[in-house]
Amino acid sequence: MRPSLRSRLILGIFLTITALLVAAGATIYTVQRQQLYCVFDDSLLNTANSIALLVRDGPHGNWFDTEALKKLSAGSIREGAIYQIWSDRPIDVPPSRFEGFSEGDEFGPAAEPYGIPSWENEVEPDSERFHMLRPPPADGRGGDWETAEHGNLVIRSPLLEEVDLPRIRTTQGKPVFQATIMPDNSRGRVIGIHVSSITRNLVPRMLSAPANLDIAVAASTDEIENQLSFLSLLLTLTAVGTILISGGVIWFVTGRSMLPLETVAREIEAMDETGLKDRLADNGVPKEIEPVVFQFNELLGRLDEAFERERMLTADIAHELRTPVAEIRTIVEVTLKRIRDPQEYRNALLEVGDTIIALQGIIEKLLVLARLEAGQVKPELDAILLKPAIADQWKQVQVLAEQRGIELDDRCLPEAVVYSDARLLELVLSNVLSNAAEYALNDTSVVVELWHGGAKCVMTVVNSGCLLEKEKIQQVFERFWRADPARHKSRFNCGLGLTLVRRAMLAMGGEVEATVNEDNWFKLTLIFPPASYGNE
Repeated sequence: MRPSLRSRLILGIFLTITALLVAAGATIYTVQRQQLYCVFDDSLLNTANSIALLVRDGPHGNWFDTEALKKLSAGSIREGAIYQIWSDRPIDVPPSRFEGFSEGDEFGPAAEPYGIPSWENEVEPDSERFHMLRPPPADGRGGDWETAEHGNLVIRSPLLEEVDLPRIRTTQGKPVFQATIMPDNSRGRVIGIHVSSITRNLVPRMLSAPANLDIAVAASTDEIENQLSFLSLLLTLTAVGTILISGGVIWFVTGRSMLPLETVAREIEAMDETGLKDRLADNGVPKEIEPVVFQFNELLGRLDEAFERERMLTADIAHELRTPVAEIRTIVEVTLKRIRDPQEYRNALLEVGDTIIALQGIIEKLLVLARLEAGQVKPELDAILLKPAIADQWKQVQVLAEQRGIELDDRCLPEAVVYSDARLLELVLSNVLSNAAEYALNDTSVVVELWHGGAKCVMTVVNSGCLLEKEKIQQVFERFWRADPARHKSRFNCGLGLTLVRRAMLAMGGEVEATVNEDNWFKLTLIFPPASYGNE
Protein backbone atom coordinates (compact mmCIF):
# COMPACT_ATOMS: atom_id res chain seq x y z
CA MET A 1 0.00 0.00 0.00
CA ARG A 2 1.41 3.35 -1.03
CA PRO A 3 1.81 5.92 1.74
CA SER A 4 -0.49 8.93 1.73
CA LEU A 5 0.65 12.49 1.16
CA ARG A 6 -0.09 13.30 4.79
CA SER A 7 2.08 10.46 6.08
CA ARG A 8 4.89 11.47 3.73
CA LEU A 9 4.76 15.06 4.95
CA ILE A 10 4.72 14.01 8.60
CA LEU A 11 7.57 11.55 8.14
CA GLY A 12 9.63 14.03 6.13
CA ILE A 13 9.19 16.87 8.62
CA PHE A 14 9.73 14.53 11.57
CA LEU A 15 12.99 13.19 10.14
CA THR A 16 14.15 16.69 9.27
CA ILE A 17 13.51 17.99 12.78
CA THR A 18 15.20 14.92 14.27
CA ALA A 19 18.25 15.40 12.08
CA LEU A 20 18.45 19.10 12.92
CA LEU A 21 18.13 18.43 16.65
CA VAL A 22 20.79 15.72 16.54
CA ALA A 23 23.11 17.97 14.54
CA ALA A 24 22.47 20.91 16.88
CA GLY A 25 22.98 18.77 19.99
CA ALA A 26 26.17 17.25 18.62
CA THR A 27 27.45 20.71 17.71
CA ILE A 28 26.65 22.14 21.15
CA TYR A 29 28.24 19.15 22.88
CA THR A 30 31.37 19.29 20.72
CA VAL A 31 31.82 23.04 21.14
CA GLN A 32 31.24 22.87 24.90
CA ARG A 33 33.66 19.97 25.23
CA GLN A 34 36.31 21.86 23.29
CA GLN A 35 35.75 24.97 25.38
CA LEU A 36 35.99 23.10 28.70
CA TYR A 37 39.13 21.25 27.69
CA CYS A 38 40.61 24.43 26.26
CA VAL A 39 40.16 26.16 29.63
CA PHE A 40 41.42 23.02 31.38
CA ASP A 41 44.52 22.85 29.18
CA ASP A 42 45.17 26.57 29.71
CA SER A 43 45.07 26.03 33.48
CA LEU A 44 47.50 23.11 33.20
CA LEU A 45 49.83 25.20 31.04
CA ASN A 46 49.69 28.10 33.50
CA THR A 47 50.42 25.70 36.35
CA ALA A 48 53.37 24.17 34.50
CA ASN A 49 54.78 27.61 33.66
CA SER A 50 54.32 28.76 37.26
CA ILE A 51 56.14 25.69 38.61
CA ALA A 52 58.92 26.20 36.08
CA LEU A 53 59.46 29.71 37.44
CA LEU A 54 59.98 28.27 40.93
CA VAL A 55 63.19 26.49 39.86
CA ARG A 56 65.91 29.16 40.05
CA ASP A 57 69.34 29.84 41.47
CA GLY A 58 69.63 29.60 45.25
CA PRO A 59 72.36 29.89 47.87
CA HIS A 60 73.94 26.59 46.77
CA GLY A 61 72.88 26.33 43.10
CA ASN A 62 69.46 25.58 41.55
CA TRP A 63 66.70 25.31 44.07
CA PHE A 64 62.94 24.77 44.13
CA ASP A 65 61.12 27.56 45.97
CA THR A 66 58.50 25.65 47.95
CA GLU A 67 57.53 28.77 49.88
CA ALA A 68 56.62 30.55 46.68
CA LEU A 69 54.73 27.43 45.55
CA LYS A 70 52.58 27.72 48.65
CA LYS A 71 51.82 31.35 47.94
CA LEU A 72 50.87 30.96 44.28
CA SER A 73 47.45 32.43 43.54
CA ALA A 74 44.51 30.34 42.37
CA GLY A 75 44.89 31.81 38.88
CA SER A 76 48.49 30.60 38.63
CA ILE A 77 48.09 26.96 39.67
CA ARG A 78 45.17 24.61 39.17
CA GLU A 79 43.58 23.18 42.28
CA GLY A 80 44.16 19.45 42.63
CA ALA A 81 47.02 19.44 40.14
CA ILE A 82 50.03 17.16 40.71
CA TYR A 83 53.42 17.67 39.20
CA GLN A 84 56.71 15.99 38.51
CA ILE A 85 59.97 17.62 37.40
CA TRP A 86 62.91 15.92 35.71
CA SER A 87 66.19 17.85 35.85
CA ASP A 88 69.63 17.20 34.41
CA ARG A 89 71.21 19.08 37.36
CA PRO A 90 70.81 18.88 41.16
CA ILE A 91 68.00 20.99 42.60
CA ASP A 92 67.88 22.07 46.26
CA VAL A 93 64.46 21.55 47.81
CA PRO A 94 64.26 23.46 51.13
CA PRO A 95 61.40 23.22 53.66
CA SER A 96 58.26 25.08 52.88
CA ARG A 97 59.06 27.72 55.51
CA PHE A 98 62.39 29.15 56.69
CA GLU A 99 62.70 29.78 60.44
CA GLY A 100 64.68 32.82 61.51
CA PHE A 101 64.29 34.48 58.05
CA SER A 102 66.06 37.85 58.20
CA GLU A 103 65.02 40.79 56.03
CA GLY A 104 67.52 41.61 53.31
CA ASP A 105 68.77 38.03 52.87
CA GLU A 106 67.27 36.93 49.55
CA PHE A 107 67.83 33.23 50.06
CA GLY A 108 67.21 33.16 53.85
CA PRO A 109 69.69 32.28 56.66
CA ALA A 110 72.22 29.49 56.58
CA ALA A 111 70.61 26.20 55.61
CA GLU A 112 72.77 24.06 57.87
CA PRO A 113 70.07 23.60 60.58
CA TYR A 114 67.94 21.81 57.94
CA GLY A 115 70.69 19.43 56.87
CA ILE A 116 71.34 21.28 53.62
CA PRO A 117 75.04 21.15 52.75
CA SER A 118 76.92 24.39 52.32
CA TRP A 119 80.15 25.28 50.62
CA GLU A 120 81.73 26.15 54.00
CA ASN A 121 81.34 22.51 55.04
CA GLU A 122 83.22 21.55 51.90
CA VAL A 123 80.54 19.23 50.60
CA GLU A 124 80.95 18.63 46.88
CA PRO A 125 77.90 19.41 44.86
CA ASP A 126 77.91 16.11 43.06
CA SER A 127 78.48 14.01 46.13
CA GLU A 128 76.18 11.14 47.03
CA ARG A 129 75.02 12.97 50.13
CA PHE A 130 73.84 15.91 48.04
CA HIS A 131 71.94 13.72 45.60
CA MET A 132 70.14 11.62 48.16
CA LEU A 133 69.18 14.46 50.50
CA ARG A 134 65.53 14.42 51.66
CA PRO A 135 64.44 17.60 53.46
CA PRO A 136 61.56 17.60 55.96
CA PRO A 137 58.10 17.14 54.38
CA ALA A 138 56.44 20.35 53.19
CA ASP A 139 53.25 21.51 54.88
CA GLY A 140 51.79 23.01 51.70
CA ARG A 141 52.04 21.92 48.09
CA GLY A 142 55.72 21.23 48.45
CA GLY A 143 57.62 18.19 47.22
CA ASP A 144 60.97 16.42 47.36
CA TRP A 145 63.64 15.33 44.94
CA GLU A 146 65.47 12.07 44.37
CA THR A 147 67.66 10.33 41.85
CA ALA A 148 65.65 9.12 38.83
CA GLU A 149 66.47 6.71 36.06
CA HIS A 150 69.40 7.48 33.77
CA GLY A 151 70.90 9.68 36.50
CA ASN A 152 68.25 12.42 36.12
CA LEU A 153 66.96 14.16 39.23
CA VAL A 154 63.25 14.16 40.03
CA ILE A 155 61.07 16.49 42.07
CA ARG A 156 57.73 14.83 42.71
CA SER A 157 54.47 15.98 44.21
CA PRO A 158 53.76 14.20 47.54
CA LEU A 159 50.33 13.20 46.16
CA LEU A 160 52.03 11.01 43.58
CA GLU A 161 53.32 8.69 46.30
CA GLU A 162 55.16 5.95 44.38
CA VAL A 163 53.42 6.61 41.04
CA ASP A 164 55.21 8.49 38.26
CA LEU A 165 53.60 10.83 35.76
CA PRO A 166 54.41 10.11 32.12
CA ARG A 167 57.52 11.97 31.02
CA ILE A 168 56.62 13.67 27.74
CA ARG A 169 59.57 14.42 25.52
CA THR A 170 59.13 17.74 23.76
CA THR A 171 61.07 20.86 22.80
CA GLN A 172 61.12 24.25 24.42
CA GLY A 173 58.02 26.30 23.68
CA LYS A 174 55.94 23.33 22.46
CA PRO A 175 53.66 22.00 25.20
CA VAL A 176 52.15 18.56 24.63
CA PHE A 177 48.83 17.39 26.10
CA GLN A 178 47.63 13.82 26.46
CA ALA A 179 45.18 11.73 28.48
CA THR A 180 46.43 9.82 31.49
CA ILE A 181 45.30 7.87 34.55
CA MET A 182 45.64 9.64 37.90
CA PRO A 183 47.07 7.94 41.01
CA ASP A 184 43.52 7.39 42.28
CA ASN A 185 42.67 5.63 38.97
CA SER A 186 40.48 8.49 37.81
CA ARG A 187 40.66 9.92 34.31
CA GLY A 188 43.01 12.81 33.89
CA ARG A 189 44.98 14.94 31.49
CA VAL A 190 48.68 15.74 31.60
CA ILE A 191 50.80 18.44 30.00
CA GLY A 192 54.50 18.15 29.29
CA ILE A 193 56.82 21.13 28.74
CA HIS A 194 60.56 21.55 28.42
CA VAL A 195 62.15 24.69 29.97
CA SER A 196 65.40 25.93 31.53
CA SER A 197 65.63 27.11 35.14
CA ILE A 198 65.99 30.81 35.91
CA THR A 199 69.56 31.92 36.71
CA ARG A 200 70.17 35.44 37.92
CA ASN A 201 73.94 35.02 38.11
CA LEU A 202 74.28 37.45 41.05
CA VAL A 203 77.16 35.35 42.43
CA PRO A 204 79.02 33.29 39.83
CA ARG A 205 79.05 29.71 41.03
CA MET A 206 79.41 26.39 39.39
CA LEU A 207 76.05 25.22 40.67
CA SER A 208 74.15 28.25 39.39
CA ALA A 209 74.23 27.04 35.81
CA PRO A 210 70.65 26.61 34.49
CA ALA A 211 69.05 23.19 34.63
CA ASN A 212 67.13 21.64 31.71
CA LEU A 213 63.72 20.69 33.05
CA ASP A 214 61.00 18.36 31.79
CA ILE A 215 57.86 19.25 33.72
CA ALA A 216 54.66 17.20 33.78
CA VAL A 217 51.50 18.56 35.39
CA ALA A 218 48.34 16.48 35.59
CA ALA A 219 44.85 16.96 36.95
CA SER A 220 41.69 14.91 37.06
CA THR A 221 39.08 15.46 34.32
CA ASP A 222 36.25 13.83 36.24
CA GLU A 223 34.62 17.20 36.86
CA ILE A 224 34.67 18.01 33.15
CA GLU A 225 33.37 14.59 32.19
CA ASN A 226 30.59 14.92 34.78
CA GLN A 227 29.61 18.27 33.29
CA LEU A 228 29.70 16.81 29.79
CA SER A 229 27.63 13.82 30.92
CA PHE A 230 25.04 16.15 32.39
CA LEU A 231 25.08 18.25 29.21
CA SER A 232 24.66 15.11 27.07
CA LEU A 233 21.72 13.95 29.20
CA LEU A 234 20.15 17.39 29.08
CA LEU A 235 20.52 17.63 25.30
CA THR A 236 19.13 14.12 24.84
CA LEU A 237 16.09 14.76 27.01
CA THR A 238 15.52 18.12 25.32
CA ALA A 239 15.76 16.53 21.86
CA VAL A 240 13.41 13.66 22.75
CA GLY A 241 10.89 16.05 24.30
CA THR A 242 11.09 18.39 21.34
CA ILE A 243 10.64 15.51 18.89
CA LEU A 244 7.59 14.17 20.72
CA ILE A 245 5.96 17.58 20.99
CA SER A 246 6.85 18.38 17.38
CA GLY A 247 5.34 15.08 16.24
CA GLY A 248 2.01 15.98 17.80
CA VAL A 249 2.09 19.50 16.41
CA ILE A 250 3.05 18.22 12.95
CA TRP A 251 0.21 15.68 12.99
CA PHE A 252 -2.31 18.35 13.94
CA VAL A 253 -1.04 21.02 11.55
CA THR A 254 -0.73 18.70 8.55
CA GLY A 255 -4.22 17.35 9.23
CA ARG A 256 -5.64 20.87 9.23
CA SER A 257 -3.62 21.81 6.17
CA MET A 258 -4.83 18.77 4.21
CA LEU A 259 -8.52 19.55 4.75
CA PRO A 260 -8.86 21.82 1.66
CA LEU A 261 -7.17 19.17 -0.48
CA GLU A 262 -9.49 16.49 0.87
CA THR A 263 -12.46 18.75 0.13
CA VAL A 264 -11.28 19.21 -3.47
CA ALA A 265 -10.78 15.43 -3.78
CA ARG A 266 -14.36 14.79 -2.60
CA GLU A 267 -15.73 17.31 -5.10
CA ILE A 268 -13.80 15.67 -7.93
CA GLU A 269 -14.95 12.21 -6.86
CA ALA A 270 -18.59 13.36 -6.98
CA MET A 271 -18.31 14.55 -10.61
CA ASP A 272 -19.37 12.55 -13.67
CA GLU A 273 -19.91 13.18 -17.38
CA THR A 274 -23.16 15.00 -16.68
CA GLY A 275 -21.47 17.62 -14.48
CA LEU A 276 -18.78 18.91 -16.85
CA LYS A 277 -20.21 22.40 -16.64
CA ASP A 278 -19.64 22.46 -12.87
CA ARG A 279 -16.44 23.98 -11.54
CA LEU A 280 -14.43 23.51 -8.36
CA ALA A 281 -14.77 26.36 -5.89
CA ASP A 282 -11.48 28.21 -5.43
CA ASN A 283 -12.58 30.19 -2.38
CA GLY A 284 -10.63 29.40 0.76
CA VAL A 285 -8.18 26.98 -0.86
CA PRO A 286 -4.48 27.46 -0.02
CA LYS A 287 -2.32 29.33 -2.46
CA GLU A 288 -0.42 26.16 -3.36
CA ILE A 289 -3.64 24.39 -4.43
CA GLU A 290 -4.98 27.29 -6.49
CA PRO A 291 -3.03 26.26 -9.65
CA VAL A 292 -4.37 22.71 -9.31
CA VAL A 293 -7.96 23.94 -8.99
CA PHE A 294 -7.46 26.38 -11.88
CA GLN A 295 -5.97 23.75 -14.18
CA PHE A 296 -8.65 21.24 -13.27
CA ASN A 297 -11.38 23.77 -14.05
CA GLU A 298 -9.64 24.49 -17.36
CA LEU A 299 -9.58 20.76 -18.06
CA LEU A 300 -13.30 20.52 -17.30
CA GLY A 301 -13.88 23.36 -19.72
CA ARG A 302 -11.89 21.65 -22.47
CA LEU A 303 -13.69 18.36 -21.82
CA ASP A 304 -17.03 20.11 -21.96
CA GLU A 305 -16.05 21.72 -25.25
CA ALA A 306 -14.87 18.37 -26.60
CA PHE A 307 -18.12 16.67 -25.62
CA GLU A 308 -20.06 19.54 -27.15
CA ARG A 309 -18.08 19.21 -30.38
CA GLU A 310 -18.78 15.49 -30.42
CA ARG A 311 -22.50 16.15 -29.97
CA MET A 312 -22.37 18.72 -32.76
CA LEU A 313 -20.35 16.33 -34.90
CA THR A 314 -22.95 13.63 -34.42
CA ALA A 315 -25.70 16.05 -35.39
CA ASP A 316 -23.71 17.33 -38.39
CA ILE A 317 -22.93 13.82 -39.61
CA ALA A 318 -26.58 12.86 -39.27
CA HIS A 319 -27.59 15.98 -41.20
CA GLU A 320 -25.00 15.45 -43.93
CA LEU A 321 -25.82 11.77 -44.39
CA ARG A 322 -29.56 12.29 -44.16
CA THR A 323 -29.65 14.53 -47.22
CA PRO A 324 -28.14 12.09 -49.77
CA VAL A 325 -29.94 9.13 -48.23
CA ALA A 326 -33.26 11.02 -48.46
CA GLU A 327 -32.44 11.98 -52.05
CA ILE A 328 -31.75 8.35 -52.97
CA ARG A 329 -34.97 7.21 -51.29
CA THR A 330 -37.01 9.88 -53.09
CA ILE A 331 -35.60 8.95 -56.49
CA VAL A 332 -36.28 5.26 -55.92
CA GLU A 333 -39.82 5.82 -54.63
CA VAL A 334 -40.77 8.13 -57.49
CA THR A 335 -39.30 5.78 -60.05
CA LEU A 336 -41.20 2.79 -58.68
CA LYS A 337 -44.62 4.44 -58.59
CA ARG A 338 -45.35 3.36 -62.17
CA ILE A 339 -43.95 1.37 -64.96
CA ARG A 340 -41.41 3.37 -66.91
CA ASP A 341 -39.44 2.85 -70.07
CA PRO A 342 -35.81 1.72 -69.82
CA GLN A 343 -34.35 5.18 -70.40
CA GLU A 344 -36.22 6.63 -67.43
CA TYR A 345 -34.95 3.82 -65.26
CA ARG A 346 -31.45 4.48 -66.55
CA ASN A 347 -31.67 8.18 -65.73
CA ALA A 348 -32.94 7.42 -62.23
CA LEU A 349 -30.06 4.99 -61.61
CA LEU A 350 -27.55 7.55 -62.88
CA GLU A 351 -28.95 10.11 -60.46
CA VAL A 352 -28.82 7.60 -57.60
CA GLY A 353 -25.24 6.77 -58.55
CA ASP A 354 -24.19 10.42 -58.36
CA THR A 355 -25.77 10.75 -54.96
CA ILE A 356 -24.05 7.58 -53.75
CA ILE A 357 -20.72 8.93 -54.97
CA ALA A 358 -21.28 12.13 -52.97
CA LEU A 359 -22.24 10.04 -49.92
CA GLN A 360 -19.14 7.89 -50.33
CA GLY A 361 -16.98 11.01 -50.50
CA ILE A 362 -18.41 12.24 -47.18
CA ILE A 363 -17.75 8.89 -45.51
CA GLU A 364 -14.19 8.70 -46.85
CA LYS A 365 -13.41 12.22 -45.66
CA LEU A 366 -14.76 11.40 -42.22
CA LEU A 367 -12.58 8.30 -42.04
CA VAL A 368 -9.46 10.20 -43.15
CA LEU A 369 -10.20 13.00 -40.67
CA ALA A 370 -10.66 10.48 -37.84
CA ARG A 371 -7.31 8.82 -38.61
CA LEU A 372 -5.53 12.19 -38.79
CA GLU A 373 -6.99 13.38 -35.49
CA ALA A 374 -6.08 10.07 -33.82
CA GLY A 375 -2.48 10.31 -35.08
CA GLN A 376 -2.79 7.03 -36.98
CA VAL A 377 -1.36 8.50 -40.18
CA LYS A 378 2.46 8.37 -40.21
CA PRO A 379 3.68 10.72 -42.96
CA GLU A 380 6.72 9.80 -45.04
CA LEU A 381 8.19 13.11 -46.11
CA ASP A 382 10.10 13.50 -49.33
CA ALA A 383 10.91 16.20 -51.90
CA ILE A 384 7.99 16.37 -54.39
CA LEU A 385 7.72 18.50 -57.54
CA LEU A 386 4.81 20.84 -56.91
CA LYS A 387 3.79 21.89 -60.44
CA PRO A 388 2.87 18.37 -61.72
CA ALA A 389 0.99 17.65 -58.47
CA ILE A 390 -1.10 20.83 -58.90
CA ALA A 391 -1.86 19.95 -62.53
CA ASP A 392 -3.05 16.45 -61.60
CA GLN A 393 -5.46 17.72 -58.94
CA TRP A 394 -6.79 20.55 -61.11
CA LYS A 395 -7.92 17.96 -63.65
CA GLN A 396 -10.32 16.60 -61.00
CA VAL A 397 -12.22 19.92 -60.86
CA GLN A 398 -11.51 21.14 -64.37
CA VAL A 399 -15.02 20.34 -65.64
CA LEU A 400 -16.65 22.44 -62.91
CA ALA A 401 -14.07 25.20 -63.41
CA GLU A 402 -14.65 25.36 -67.19
CA GLN A 403 -18.41 25.54 -66.69
CA ARG A 404 -17.91 28.65 -64.52
CA GLY A 405 -15.12 30.14 -66.60
CA ILE A 406 -12.51 29.77 -63.86
CA GLU A 407 -8.88 29.35 -64.89
CA LEU A 408 -5.82 28.18 -62.98
CA ASP A 409 -2.91 30.62 -62.86
CA ASP A 410 -0.04 28.41 -61.70
CA ARG A 411 3.00 30.66 -61.12
CA CYS A 412 5.21 27.98 -59.53
CA LEU A 413 8.52 27.24 -61.21
CA PRO A 414 8.82 23.85 -62.91
CA GLU A 415 11.67 22.83 -60.58
CA ALA A 416 9.84 23.99 -57.41
CA VAL A 417 9.64 21.23 -54.78
CA VAL A 418 8.05 20.92 -51.34
CA TYR A 419 8.97 18.54 -48.56
CA SER A 420 5.77 16.56 -48.04
CA ASP A 421 4.05 13.20 -47.94
CA ALA A 422 2.72 12.23 -51.36
CA ARG A 423 -0.69 11.01 -50.15
CA LEU A 424 -1.25 13.91 -47.82
CA LEU A 425 -0.11 16.44 -50.43
CA GLU A 426 -2.66 14.97 -52.84
CA LEU A 427 -5.35 15.32 -50.15
CA VAL A 428 -4.36 18.94 -49.46
CA LEU A 429 -4.23 20.06 -53.09
CA SER A 430 -7.47 18.27 -53.96
CA ASN A 431 -9.46 20.03 -51.23
CA VAL A 432 -7.80 23.43 -51.68
CA LEU A 433 -8.35 23.53 -55.45
CA SER A 434 -11.90 22.13 -55.30
CA ASN A 435 -12.78 24.74 -52.66
CA ALA A 436 -11.38 27.50 -54.89
CA ALA A 437 -13.17 26.20 -58.01
CA GLU A 438 -16.49 26.08 -56.20
CA TYR A 439 -16.44 29.44 -54.39
CA ALA A 440 -14.51 31.70 -56.79
CA LEU A 441 -16.53 34.15 -58.90
CA ASN A 442 -17.32 33.22 -62.48
CA ASP A 443 -14.75 34.17 -65.12
CA THR A 444 -11.93 34.71 -62.59
CA SER A 445 -8.63 33.00 -61.90
CA VAL A 446 -7.23 30.89 -59.09
CA VAL A 447 -3.64 32.06 -58.48
CA VAL A 448 -1.10 29.60 -57.05
CA GLU A 449 2.40 30.75 -56.01
CA LEU A 450 5.34 29.21 -54.15
CA TRP A 451 8.17 31.05 -52.44
CA HIS A 452 10.74 30.24 -49.79
CA GLY A 453 10.56 31.76 -46.33
CA GLY A 454 13.88 30.87 -44.79
CA ALA A 455 14.13 27.08 -44.63
CA LYS A 456 10.40 26.59 -45.22
CA CYS A 457 8.36 26.56 -48.43
CA VAL A 458 5.27 28.79 -48.48
CA MET A 459 2.49 28.12 -50.98
CA THR A 460 -0.43 30.54 -51.46
CA VAL A 461 -3.75 29.88 -53.20
CA VAL A 462 -5.84 33.02 -53.90
CA ASN A 463 -9.34 33.20 -55.33
CA SER A 464 -12.06 35.85 -55.51
CA GLY A 465 -15.62 35.81 -54.26
CA CYS A 466 -15.08 35.55 -50.51
CA LEU A 467 -18.12 36.84 -48.61
CA LEU A 468 -16.79 36.07 -45.13
CA GLU A 469 -16.07 38.70 -42.53
CA LYS A 470 -12.56 38.82 -41.09
CA GLU A 471 -13.87 37.80 -37.66
CA LYS A 472 -15.27 34.54 -39.07
CA ILE A 473 -12.48 33.62 -41.44
CA GLN A 474 -10.94 31.06 -39.06
CA GLN A 475 -14.24 29.14 -38.95
CA VAL A 476 -13.48 27.70 -42.39
CA PHE A 477 -11.30 25.10 -40.64
CA GLU A 478 -14.14 23.83 -38.44
CA ARG A 479 -15.86 20.56 -39.29
CA PHE A 480 -19.06 20.82 -41.36
CA TRP A 481 -18.92 24.61 -41.31
CA ARG A 482 -19.94 26.37 -44.54
CA ALA A 483 -20.70 29.92 -45.43
CA ASP A 484 -23.95 28.82 -47.16
CA PRO A 485 -26.48 28.08 -44.38
CA ALA A 486 -28.84 26.42 -46.84
CA ARG A 487 -26.17 23.87 -47.77
CA HIS A 488 -27.55 23.70 -51.29
CA LYS A 489 -24.16 22.51 -52.59
CA SER A 490 -23.91 19.53 -50.30
CA ARG A 491 -23.27 17.22 -53.22
CA PHE A 492 -19.97 18.92 -53.97
CA ASN A 493 -18.84 20.18 -50.58
CA CYS A 494 -19.73 18.84 -47.12
CA GLY A 495 -17.71 21.31 -45.04
CA LEU A 496 -14.80 18.97 -44.34
CA GLY A 497 -12.34 20.04 -47.03
CA LEU A 498 -10.38 22.74 -45.20
CA THR A 499 -10.63 20.79 -41.96
CA LEU A 500 -8.80 17.96 -43.69
CA VAL A 501 -6.26 20.42 -45.11
CA ARG A 502 -5.38 21.75 -41.65
CA ARG A 503 -5.10 18.28 -40.10
CA ALA A 504 -2.94 17.00 -42.97
CA MET A 505 -0.57 20.00 -42.77
CA LEU A 506 -0.22 19.60 -39.01
CA ALA A 507 0.49 15.88 -39.43
CA MET A 508 3.38 16.76 -41.81
CA GLY A 509 4.77 19.39 -39.41
CA GLY A 510 3.45 22.30 -41.43
CA GLU A 511 0.92 25.07 -40.93
CA VAL A 512 -2.05 26.61 -42.73
CA GLU A 513 -3.54 30.09 -42.47
CA ALA A 514 -6.58 31.78 -44.03
CA THR A 515 -7.00 35.52 -44.65
CA VAL A 516 -9.25 37.80 -46.65
CA ASN A 517 -8.34 41.25 -48.06
CA GLU A 518 -10.44 44.35 -48.65
CA ASP A 519 -11.37 43.22 -52.18
CA ASN A 520 -12.87 40.00 -50.81
CA TRP A 521 -10.06 37.83 -52.15
CA PHE A 522 -9.64 34.67 -50.13
CA LYS A 523 -6.01 33.68 -49.50
CA LEU A 524 -4.98 30.30 -48.19
CA THR A 525 -1.32 30.04 -47.05
CA LEU A 526 0.26 26.59 -46.77
CA ILE A 527 3.61 26.43 -44.93
CA PHE A 528 5.49 23.20 -45.61
CA PRO A 529 8.18 21.93 -43.22
CA PRO A 530 11.90 22.31 -44.01
CA ALA A 531 13.84 19.45 -45.61
CA SER A 532 15.49 18.58 -42.26
CA TYR A 533 12.16 18.09 -40.45
CA GLY A 534 11.97 14.35 -40.98
CA ASN A 535 15.50 13.79 -39.61
CA GLU A 536 15.07 15.72 -36.31
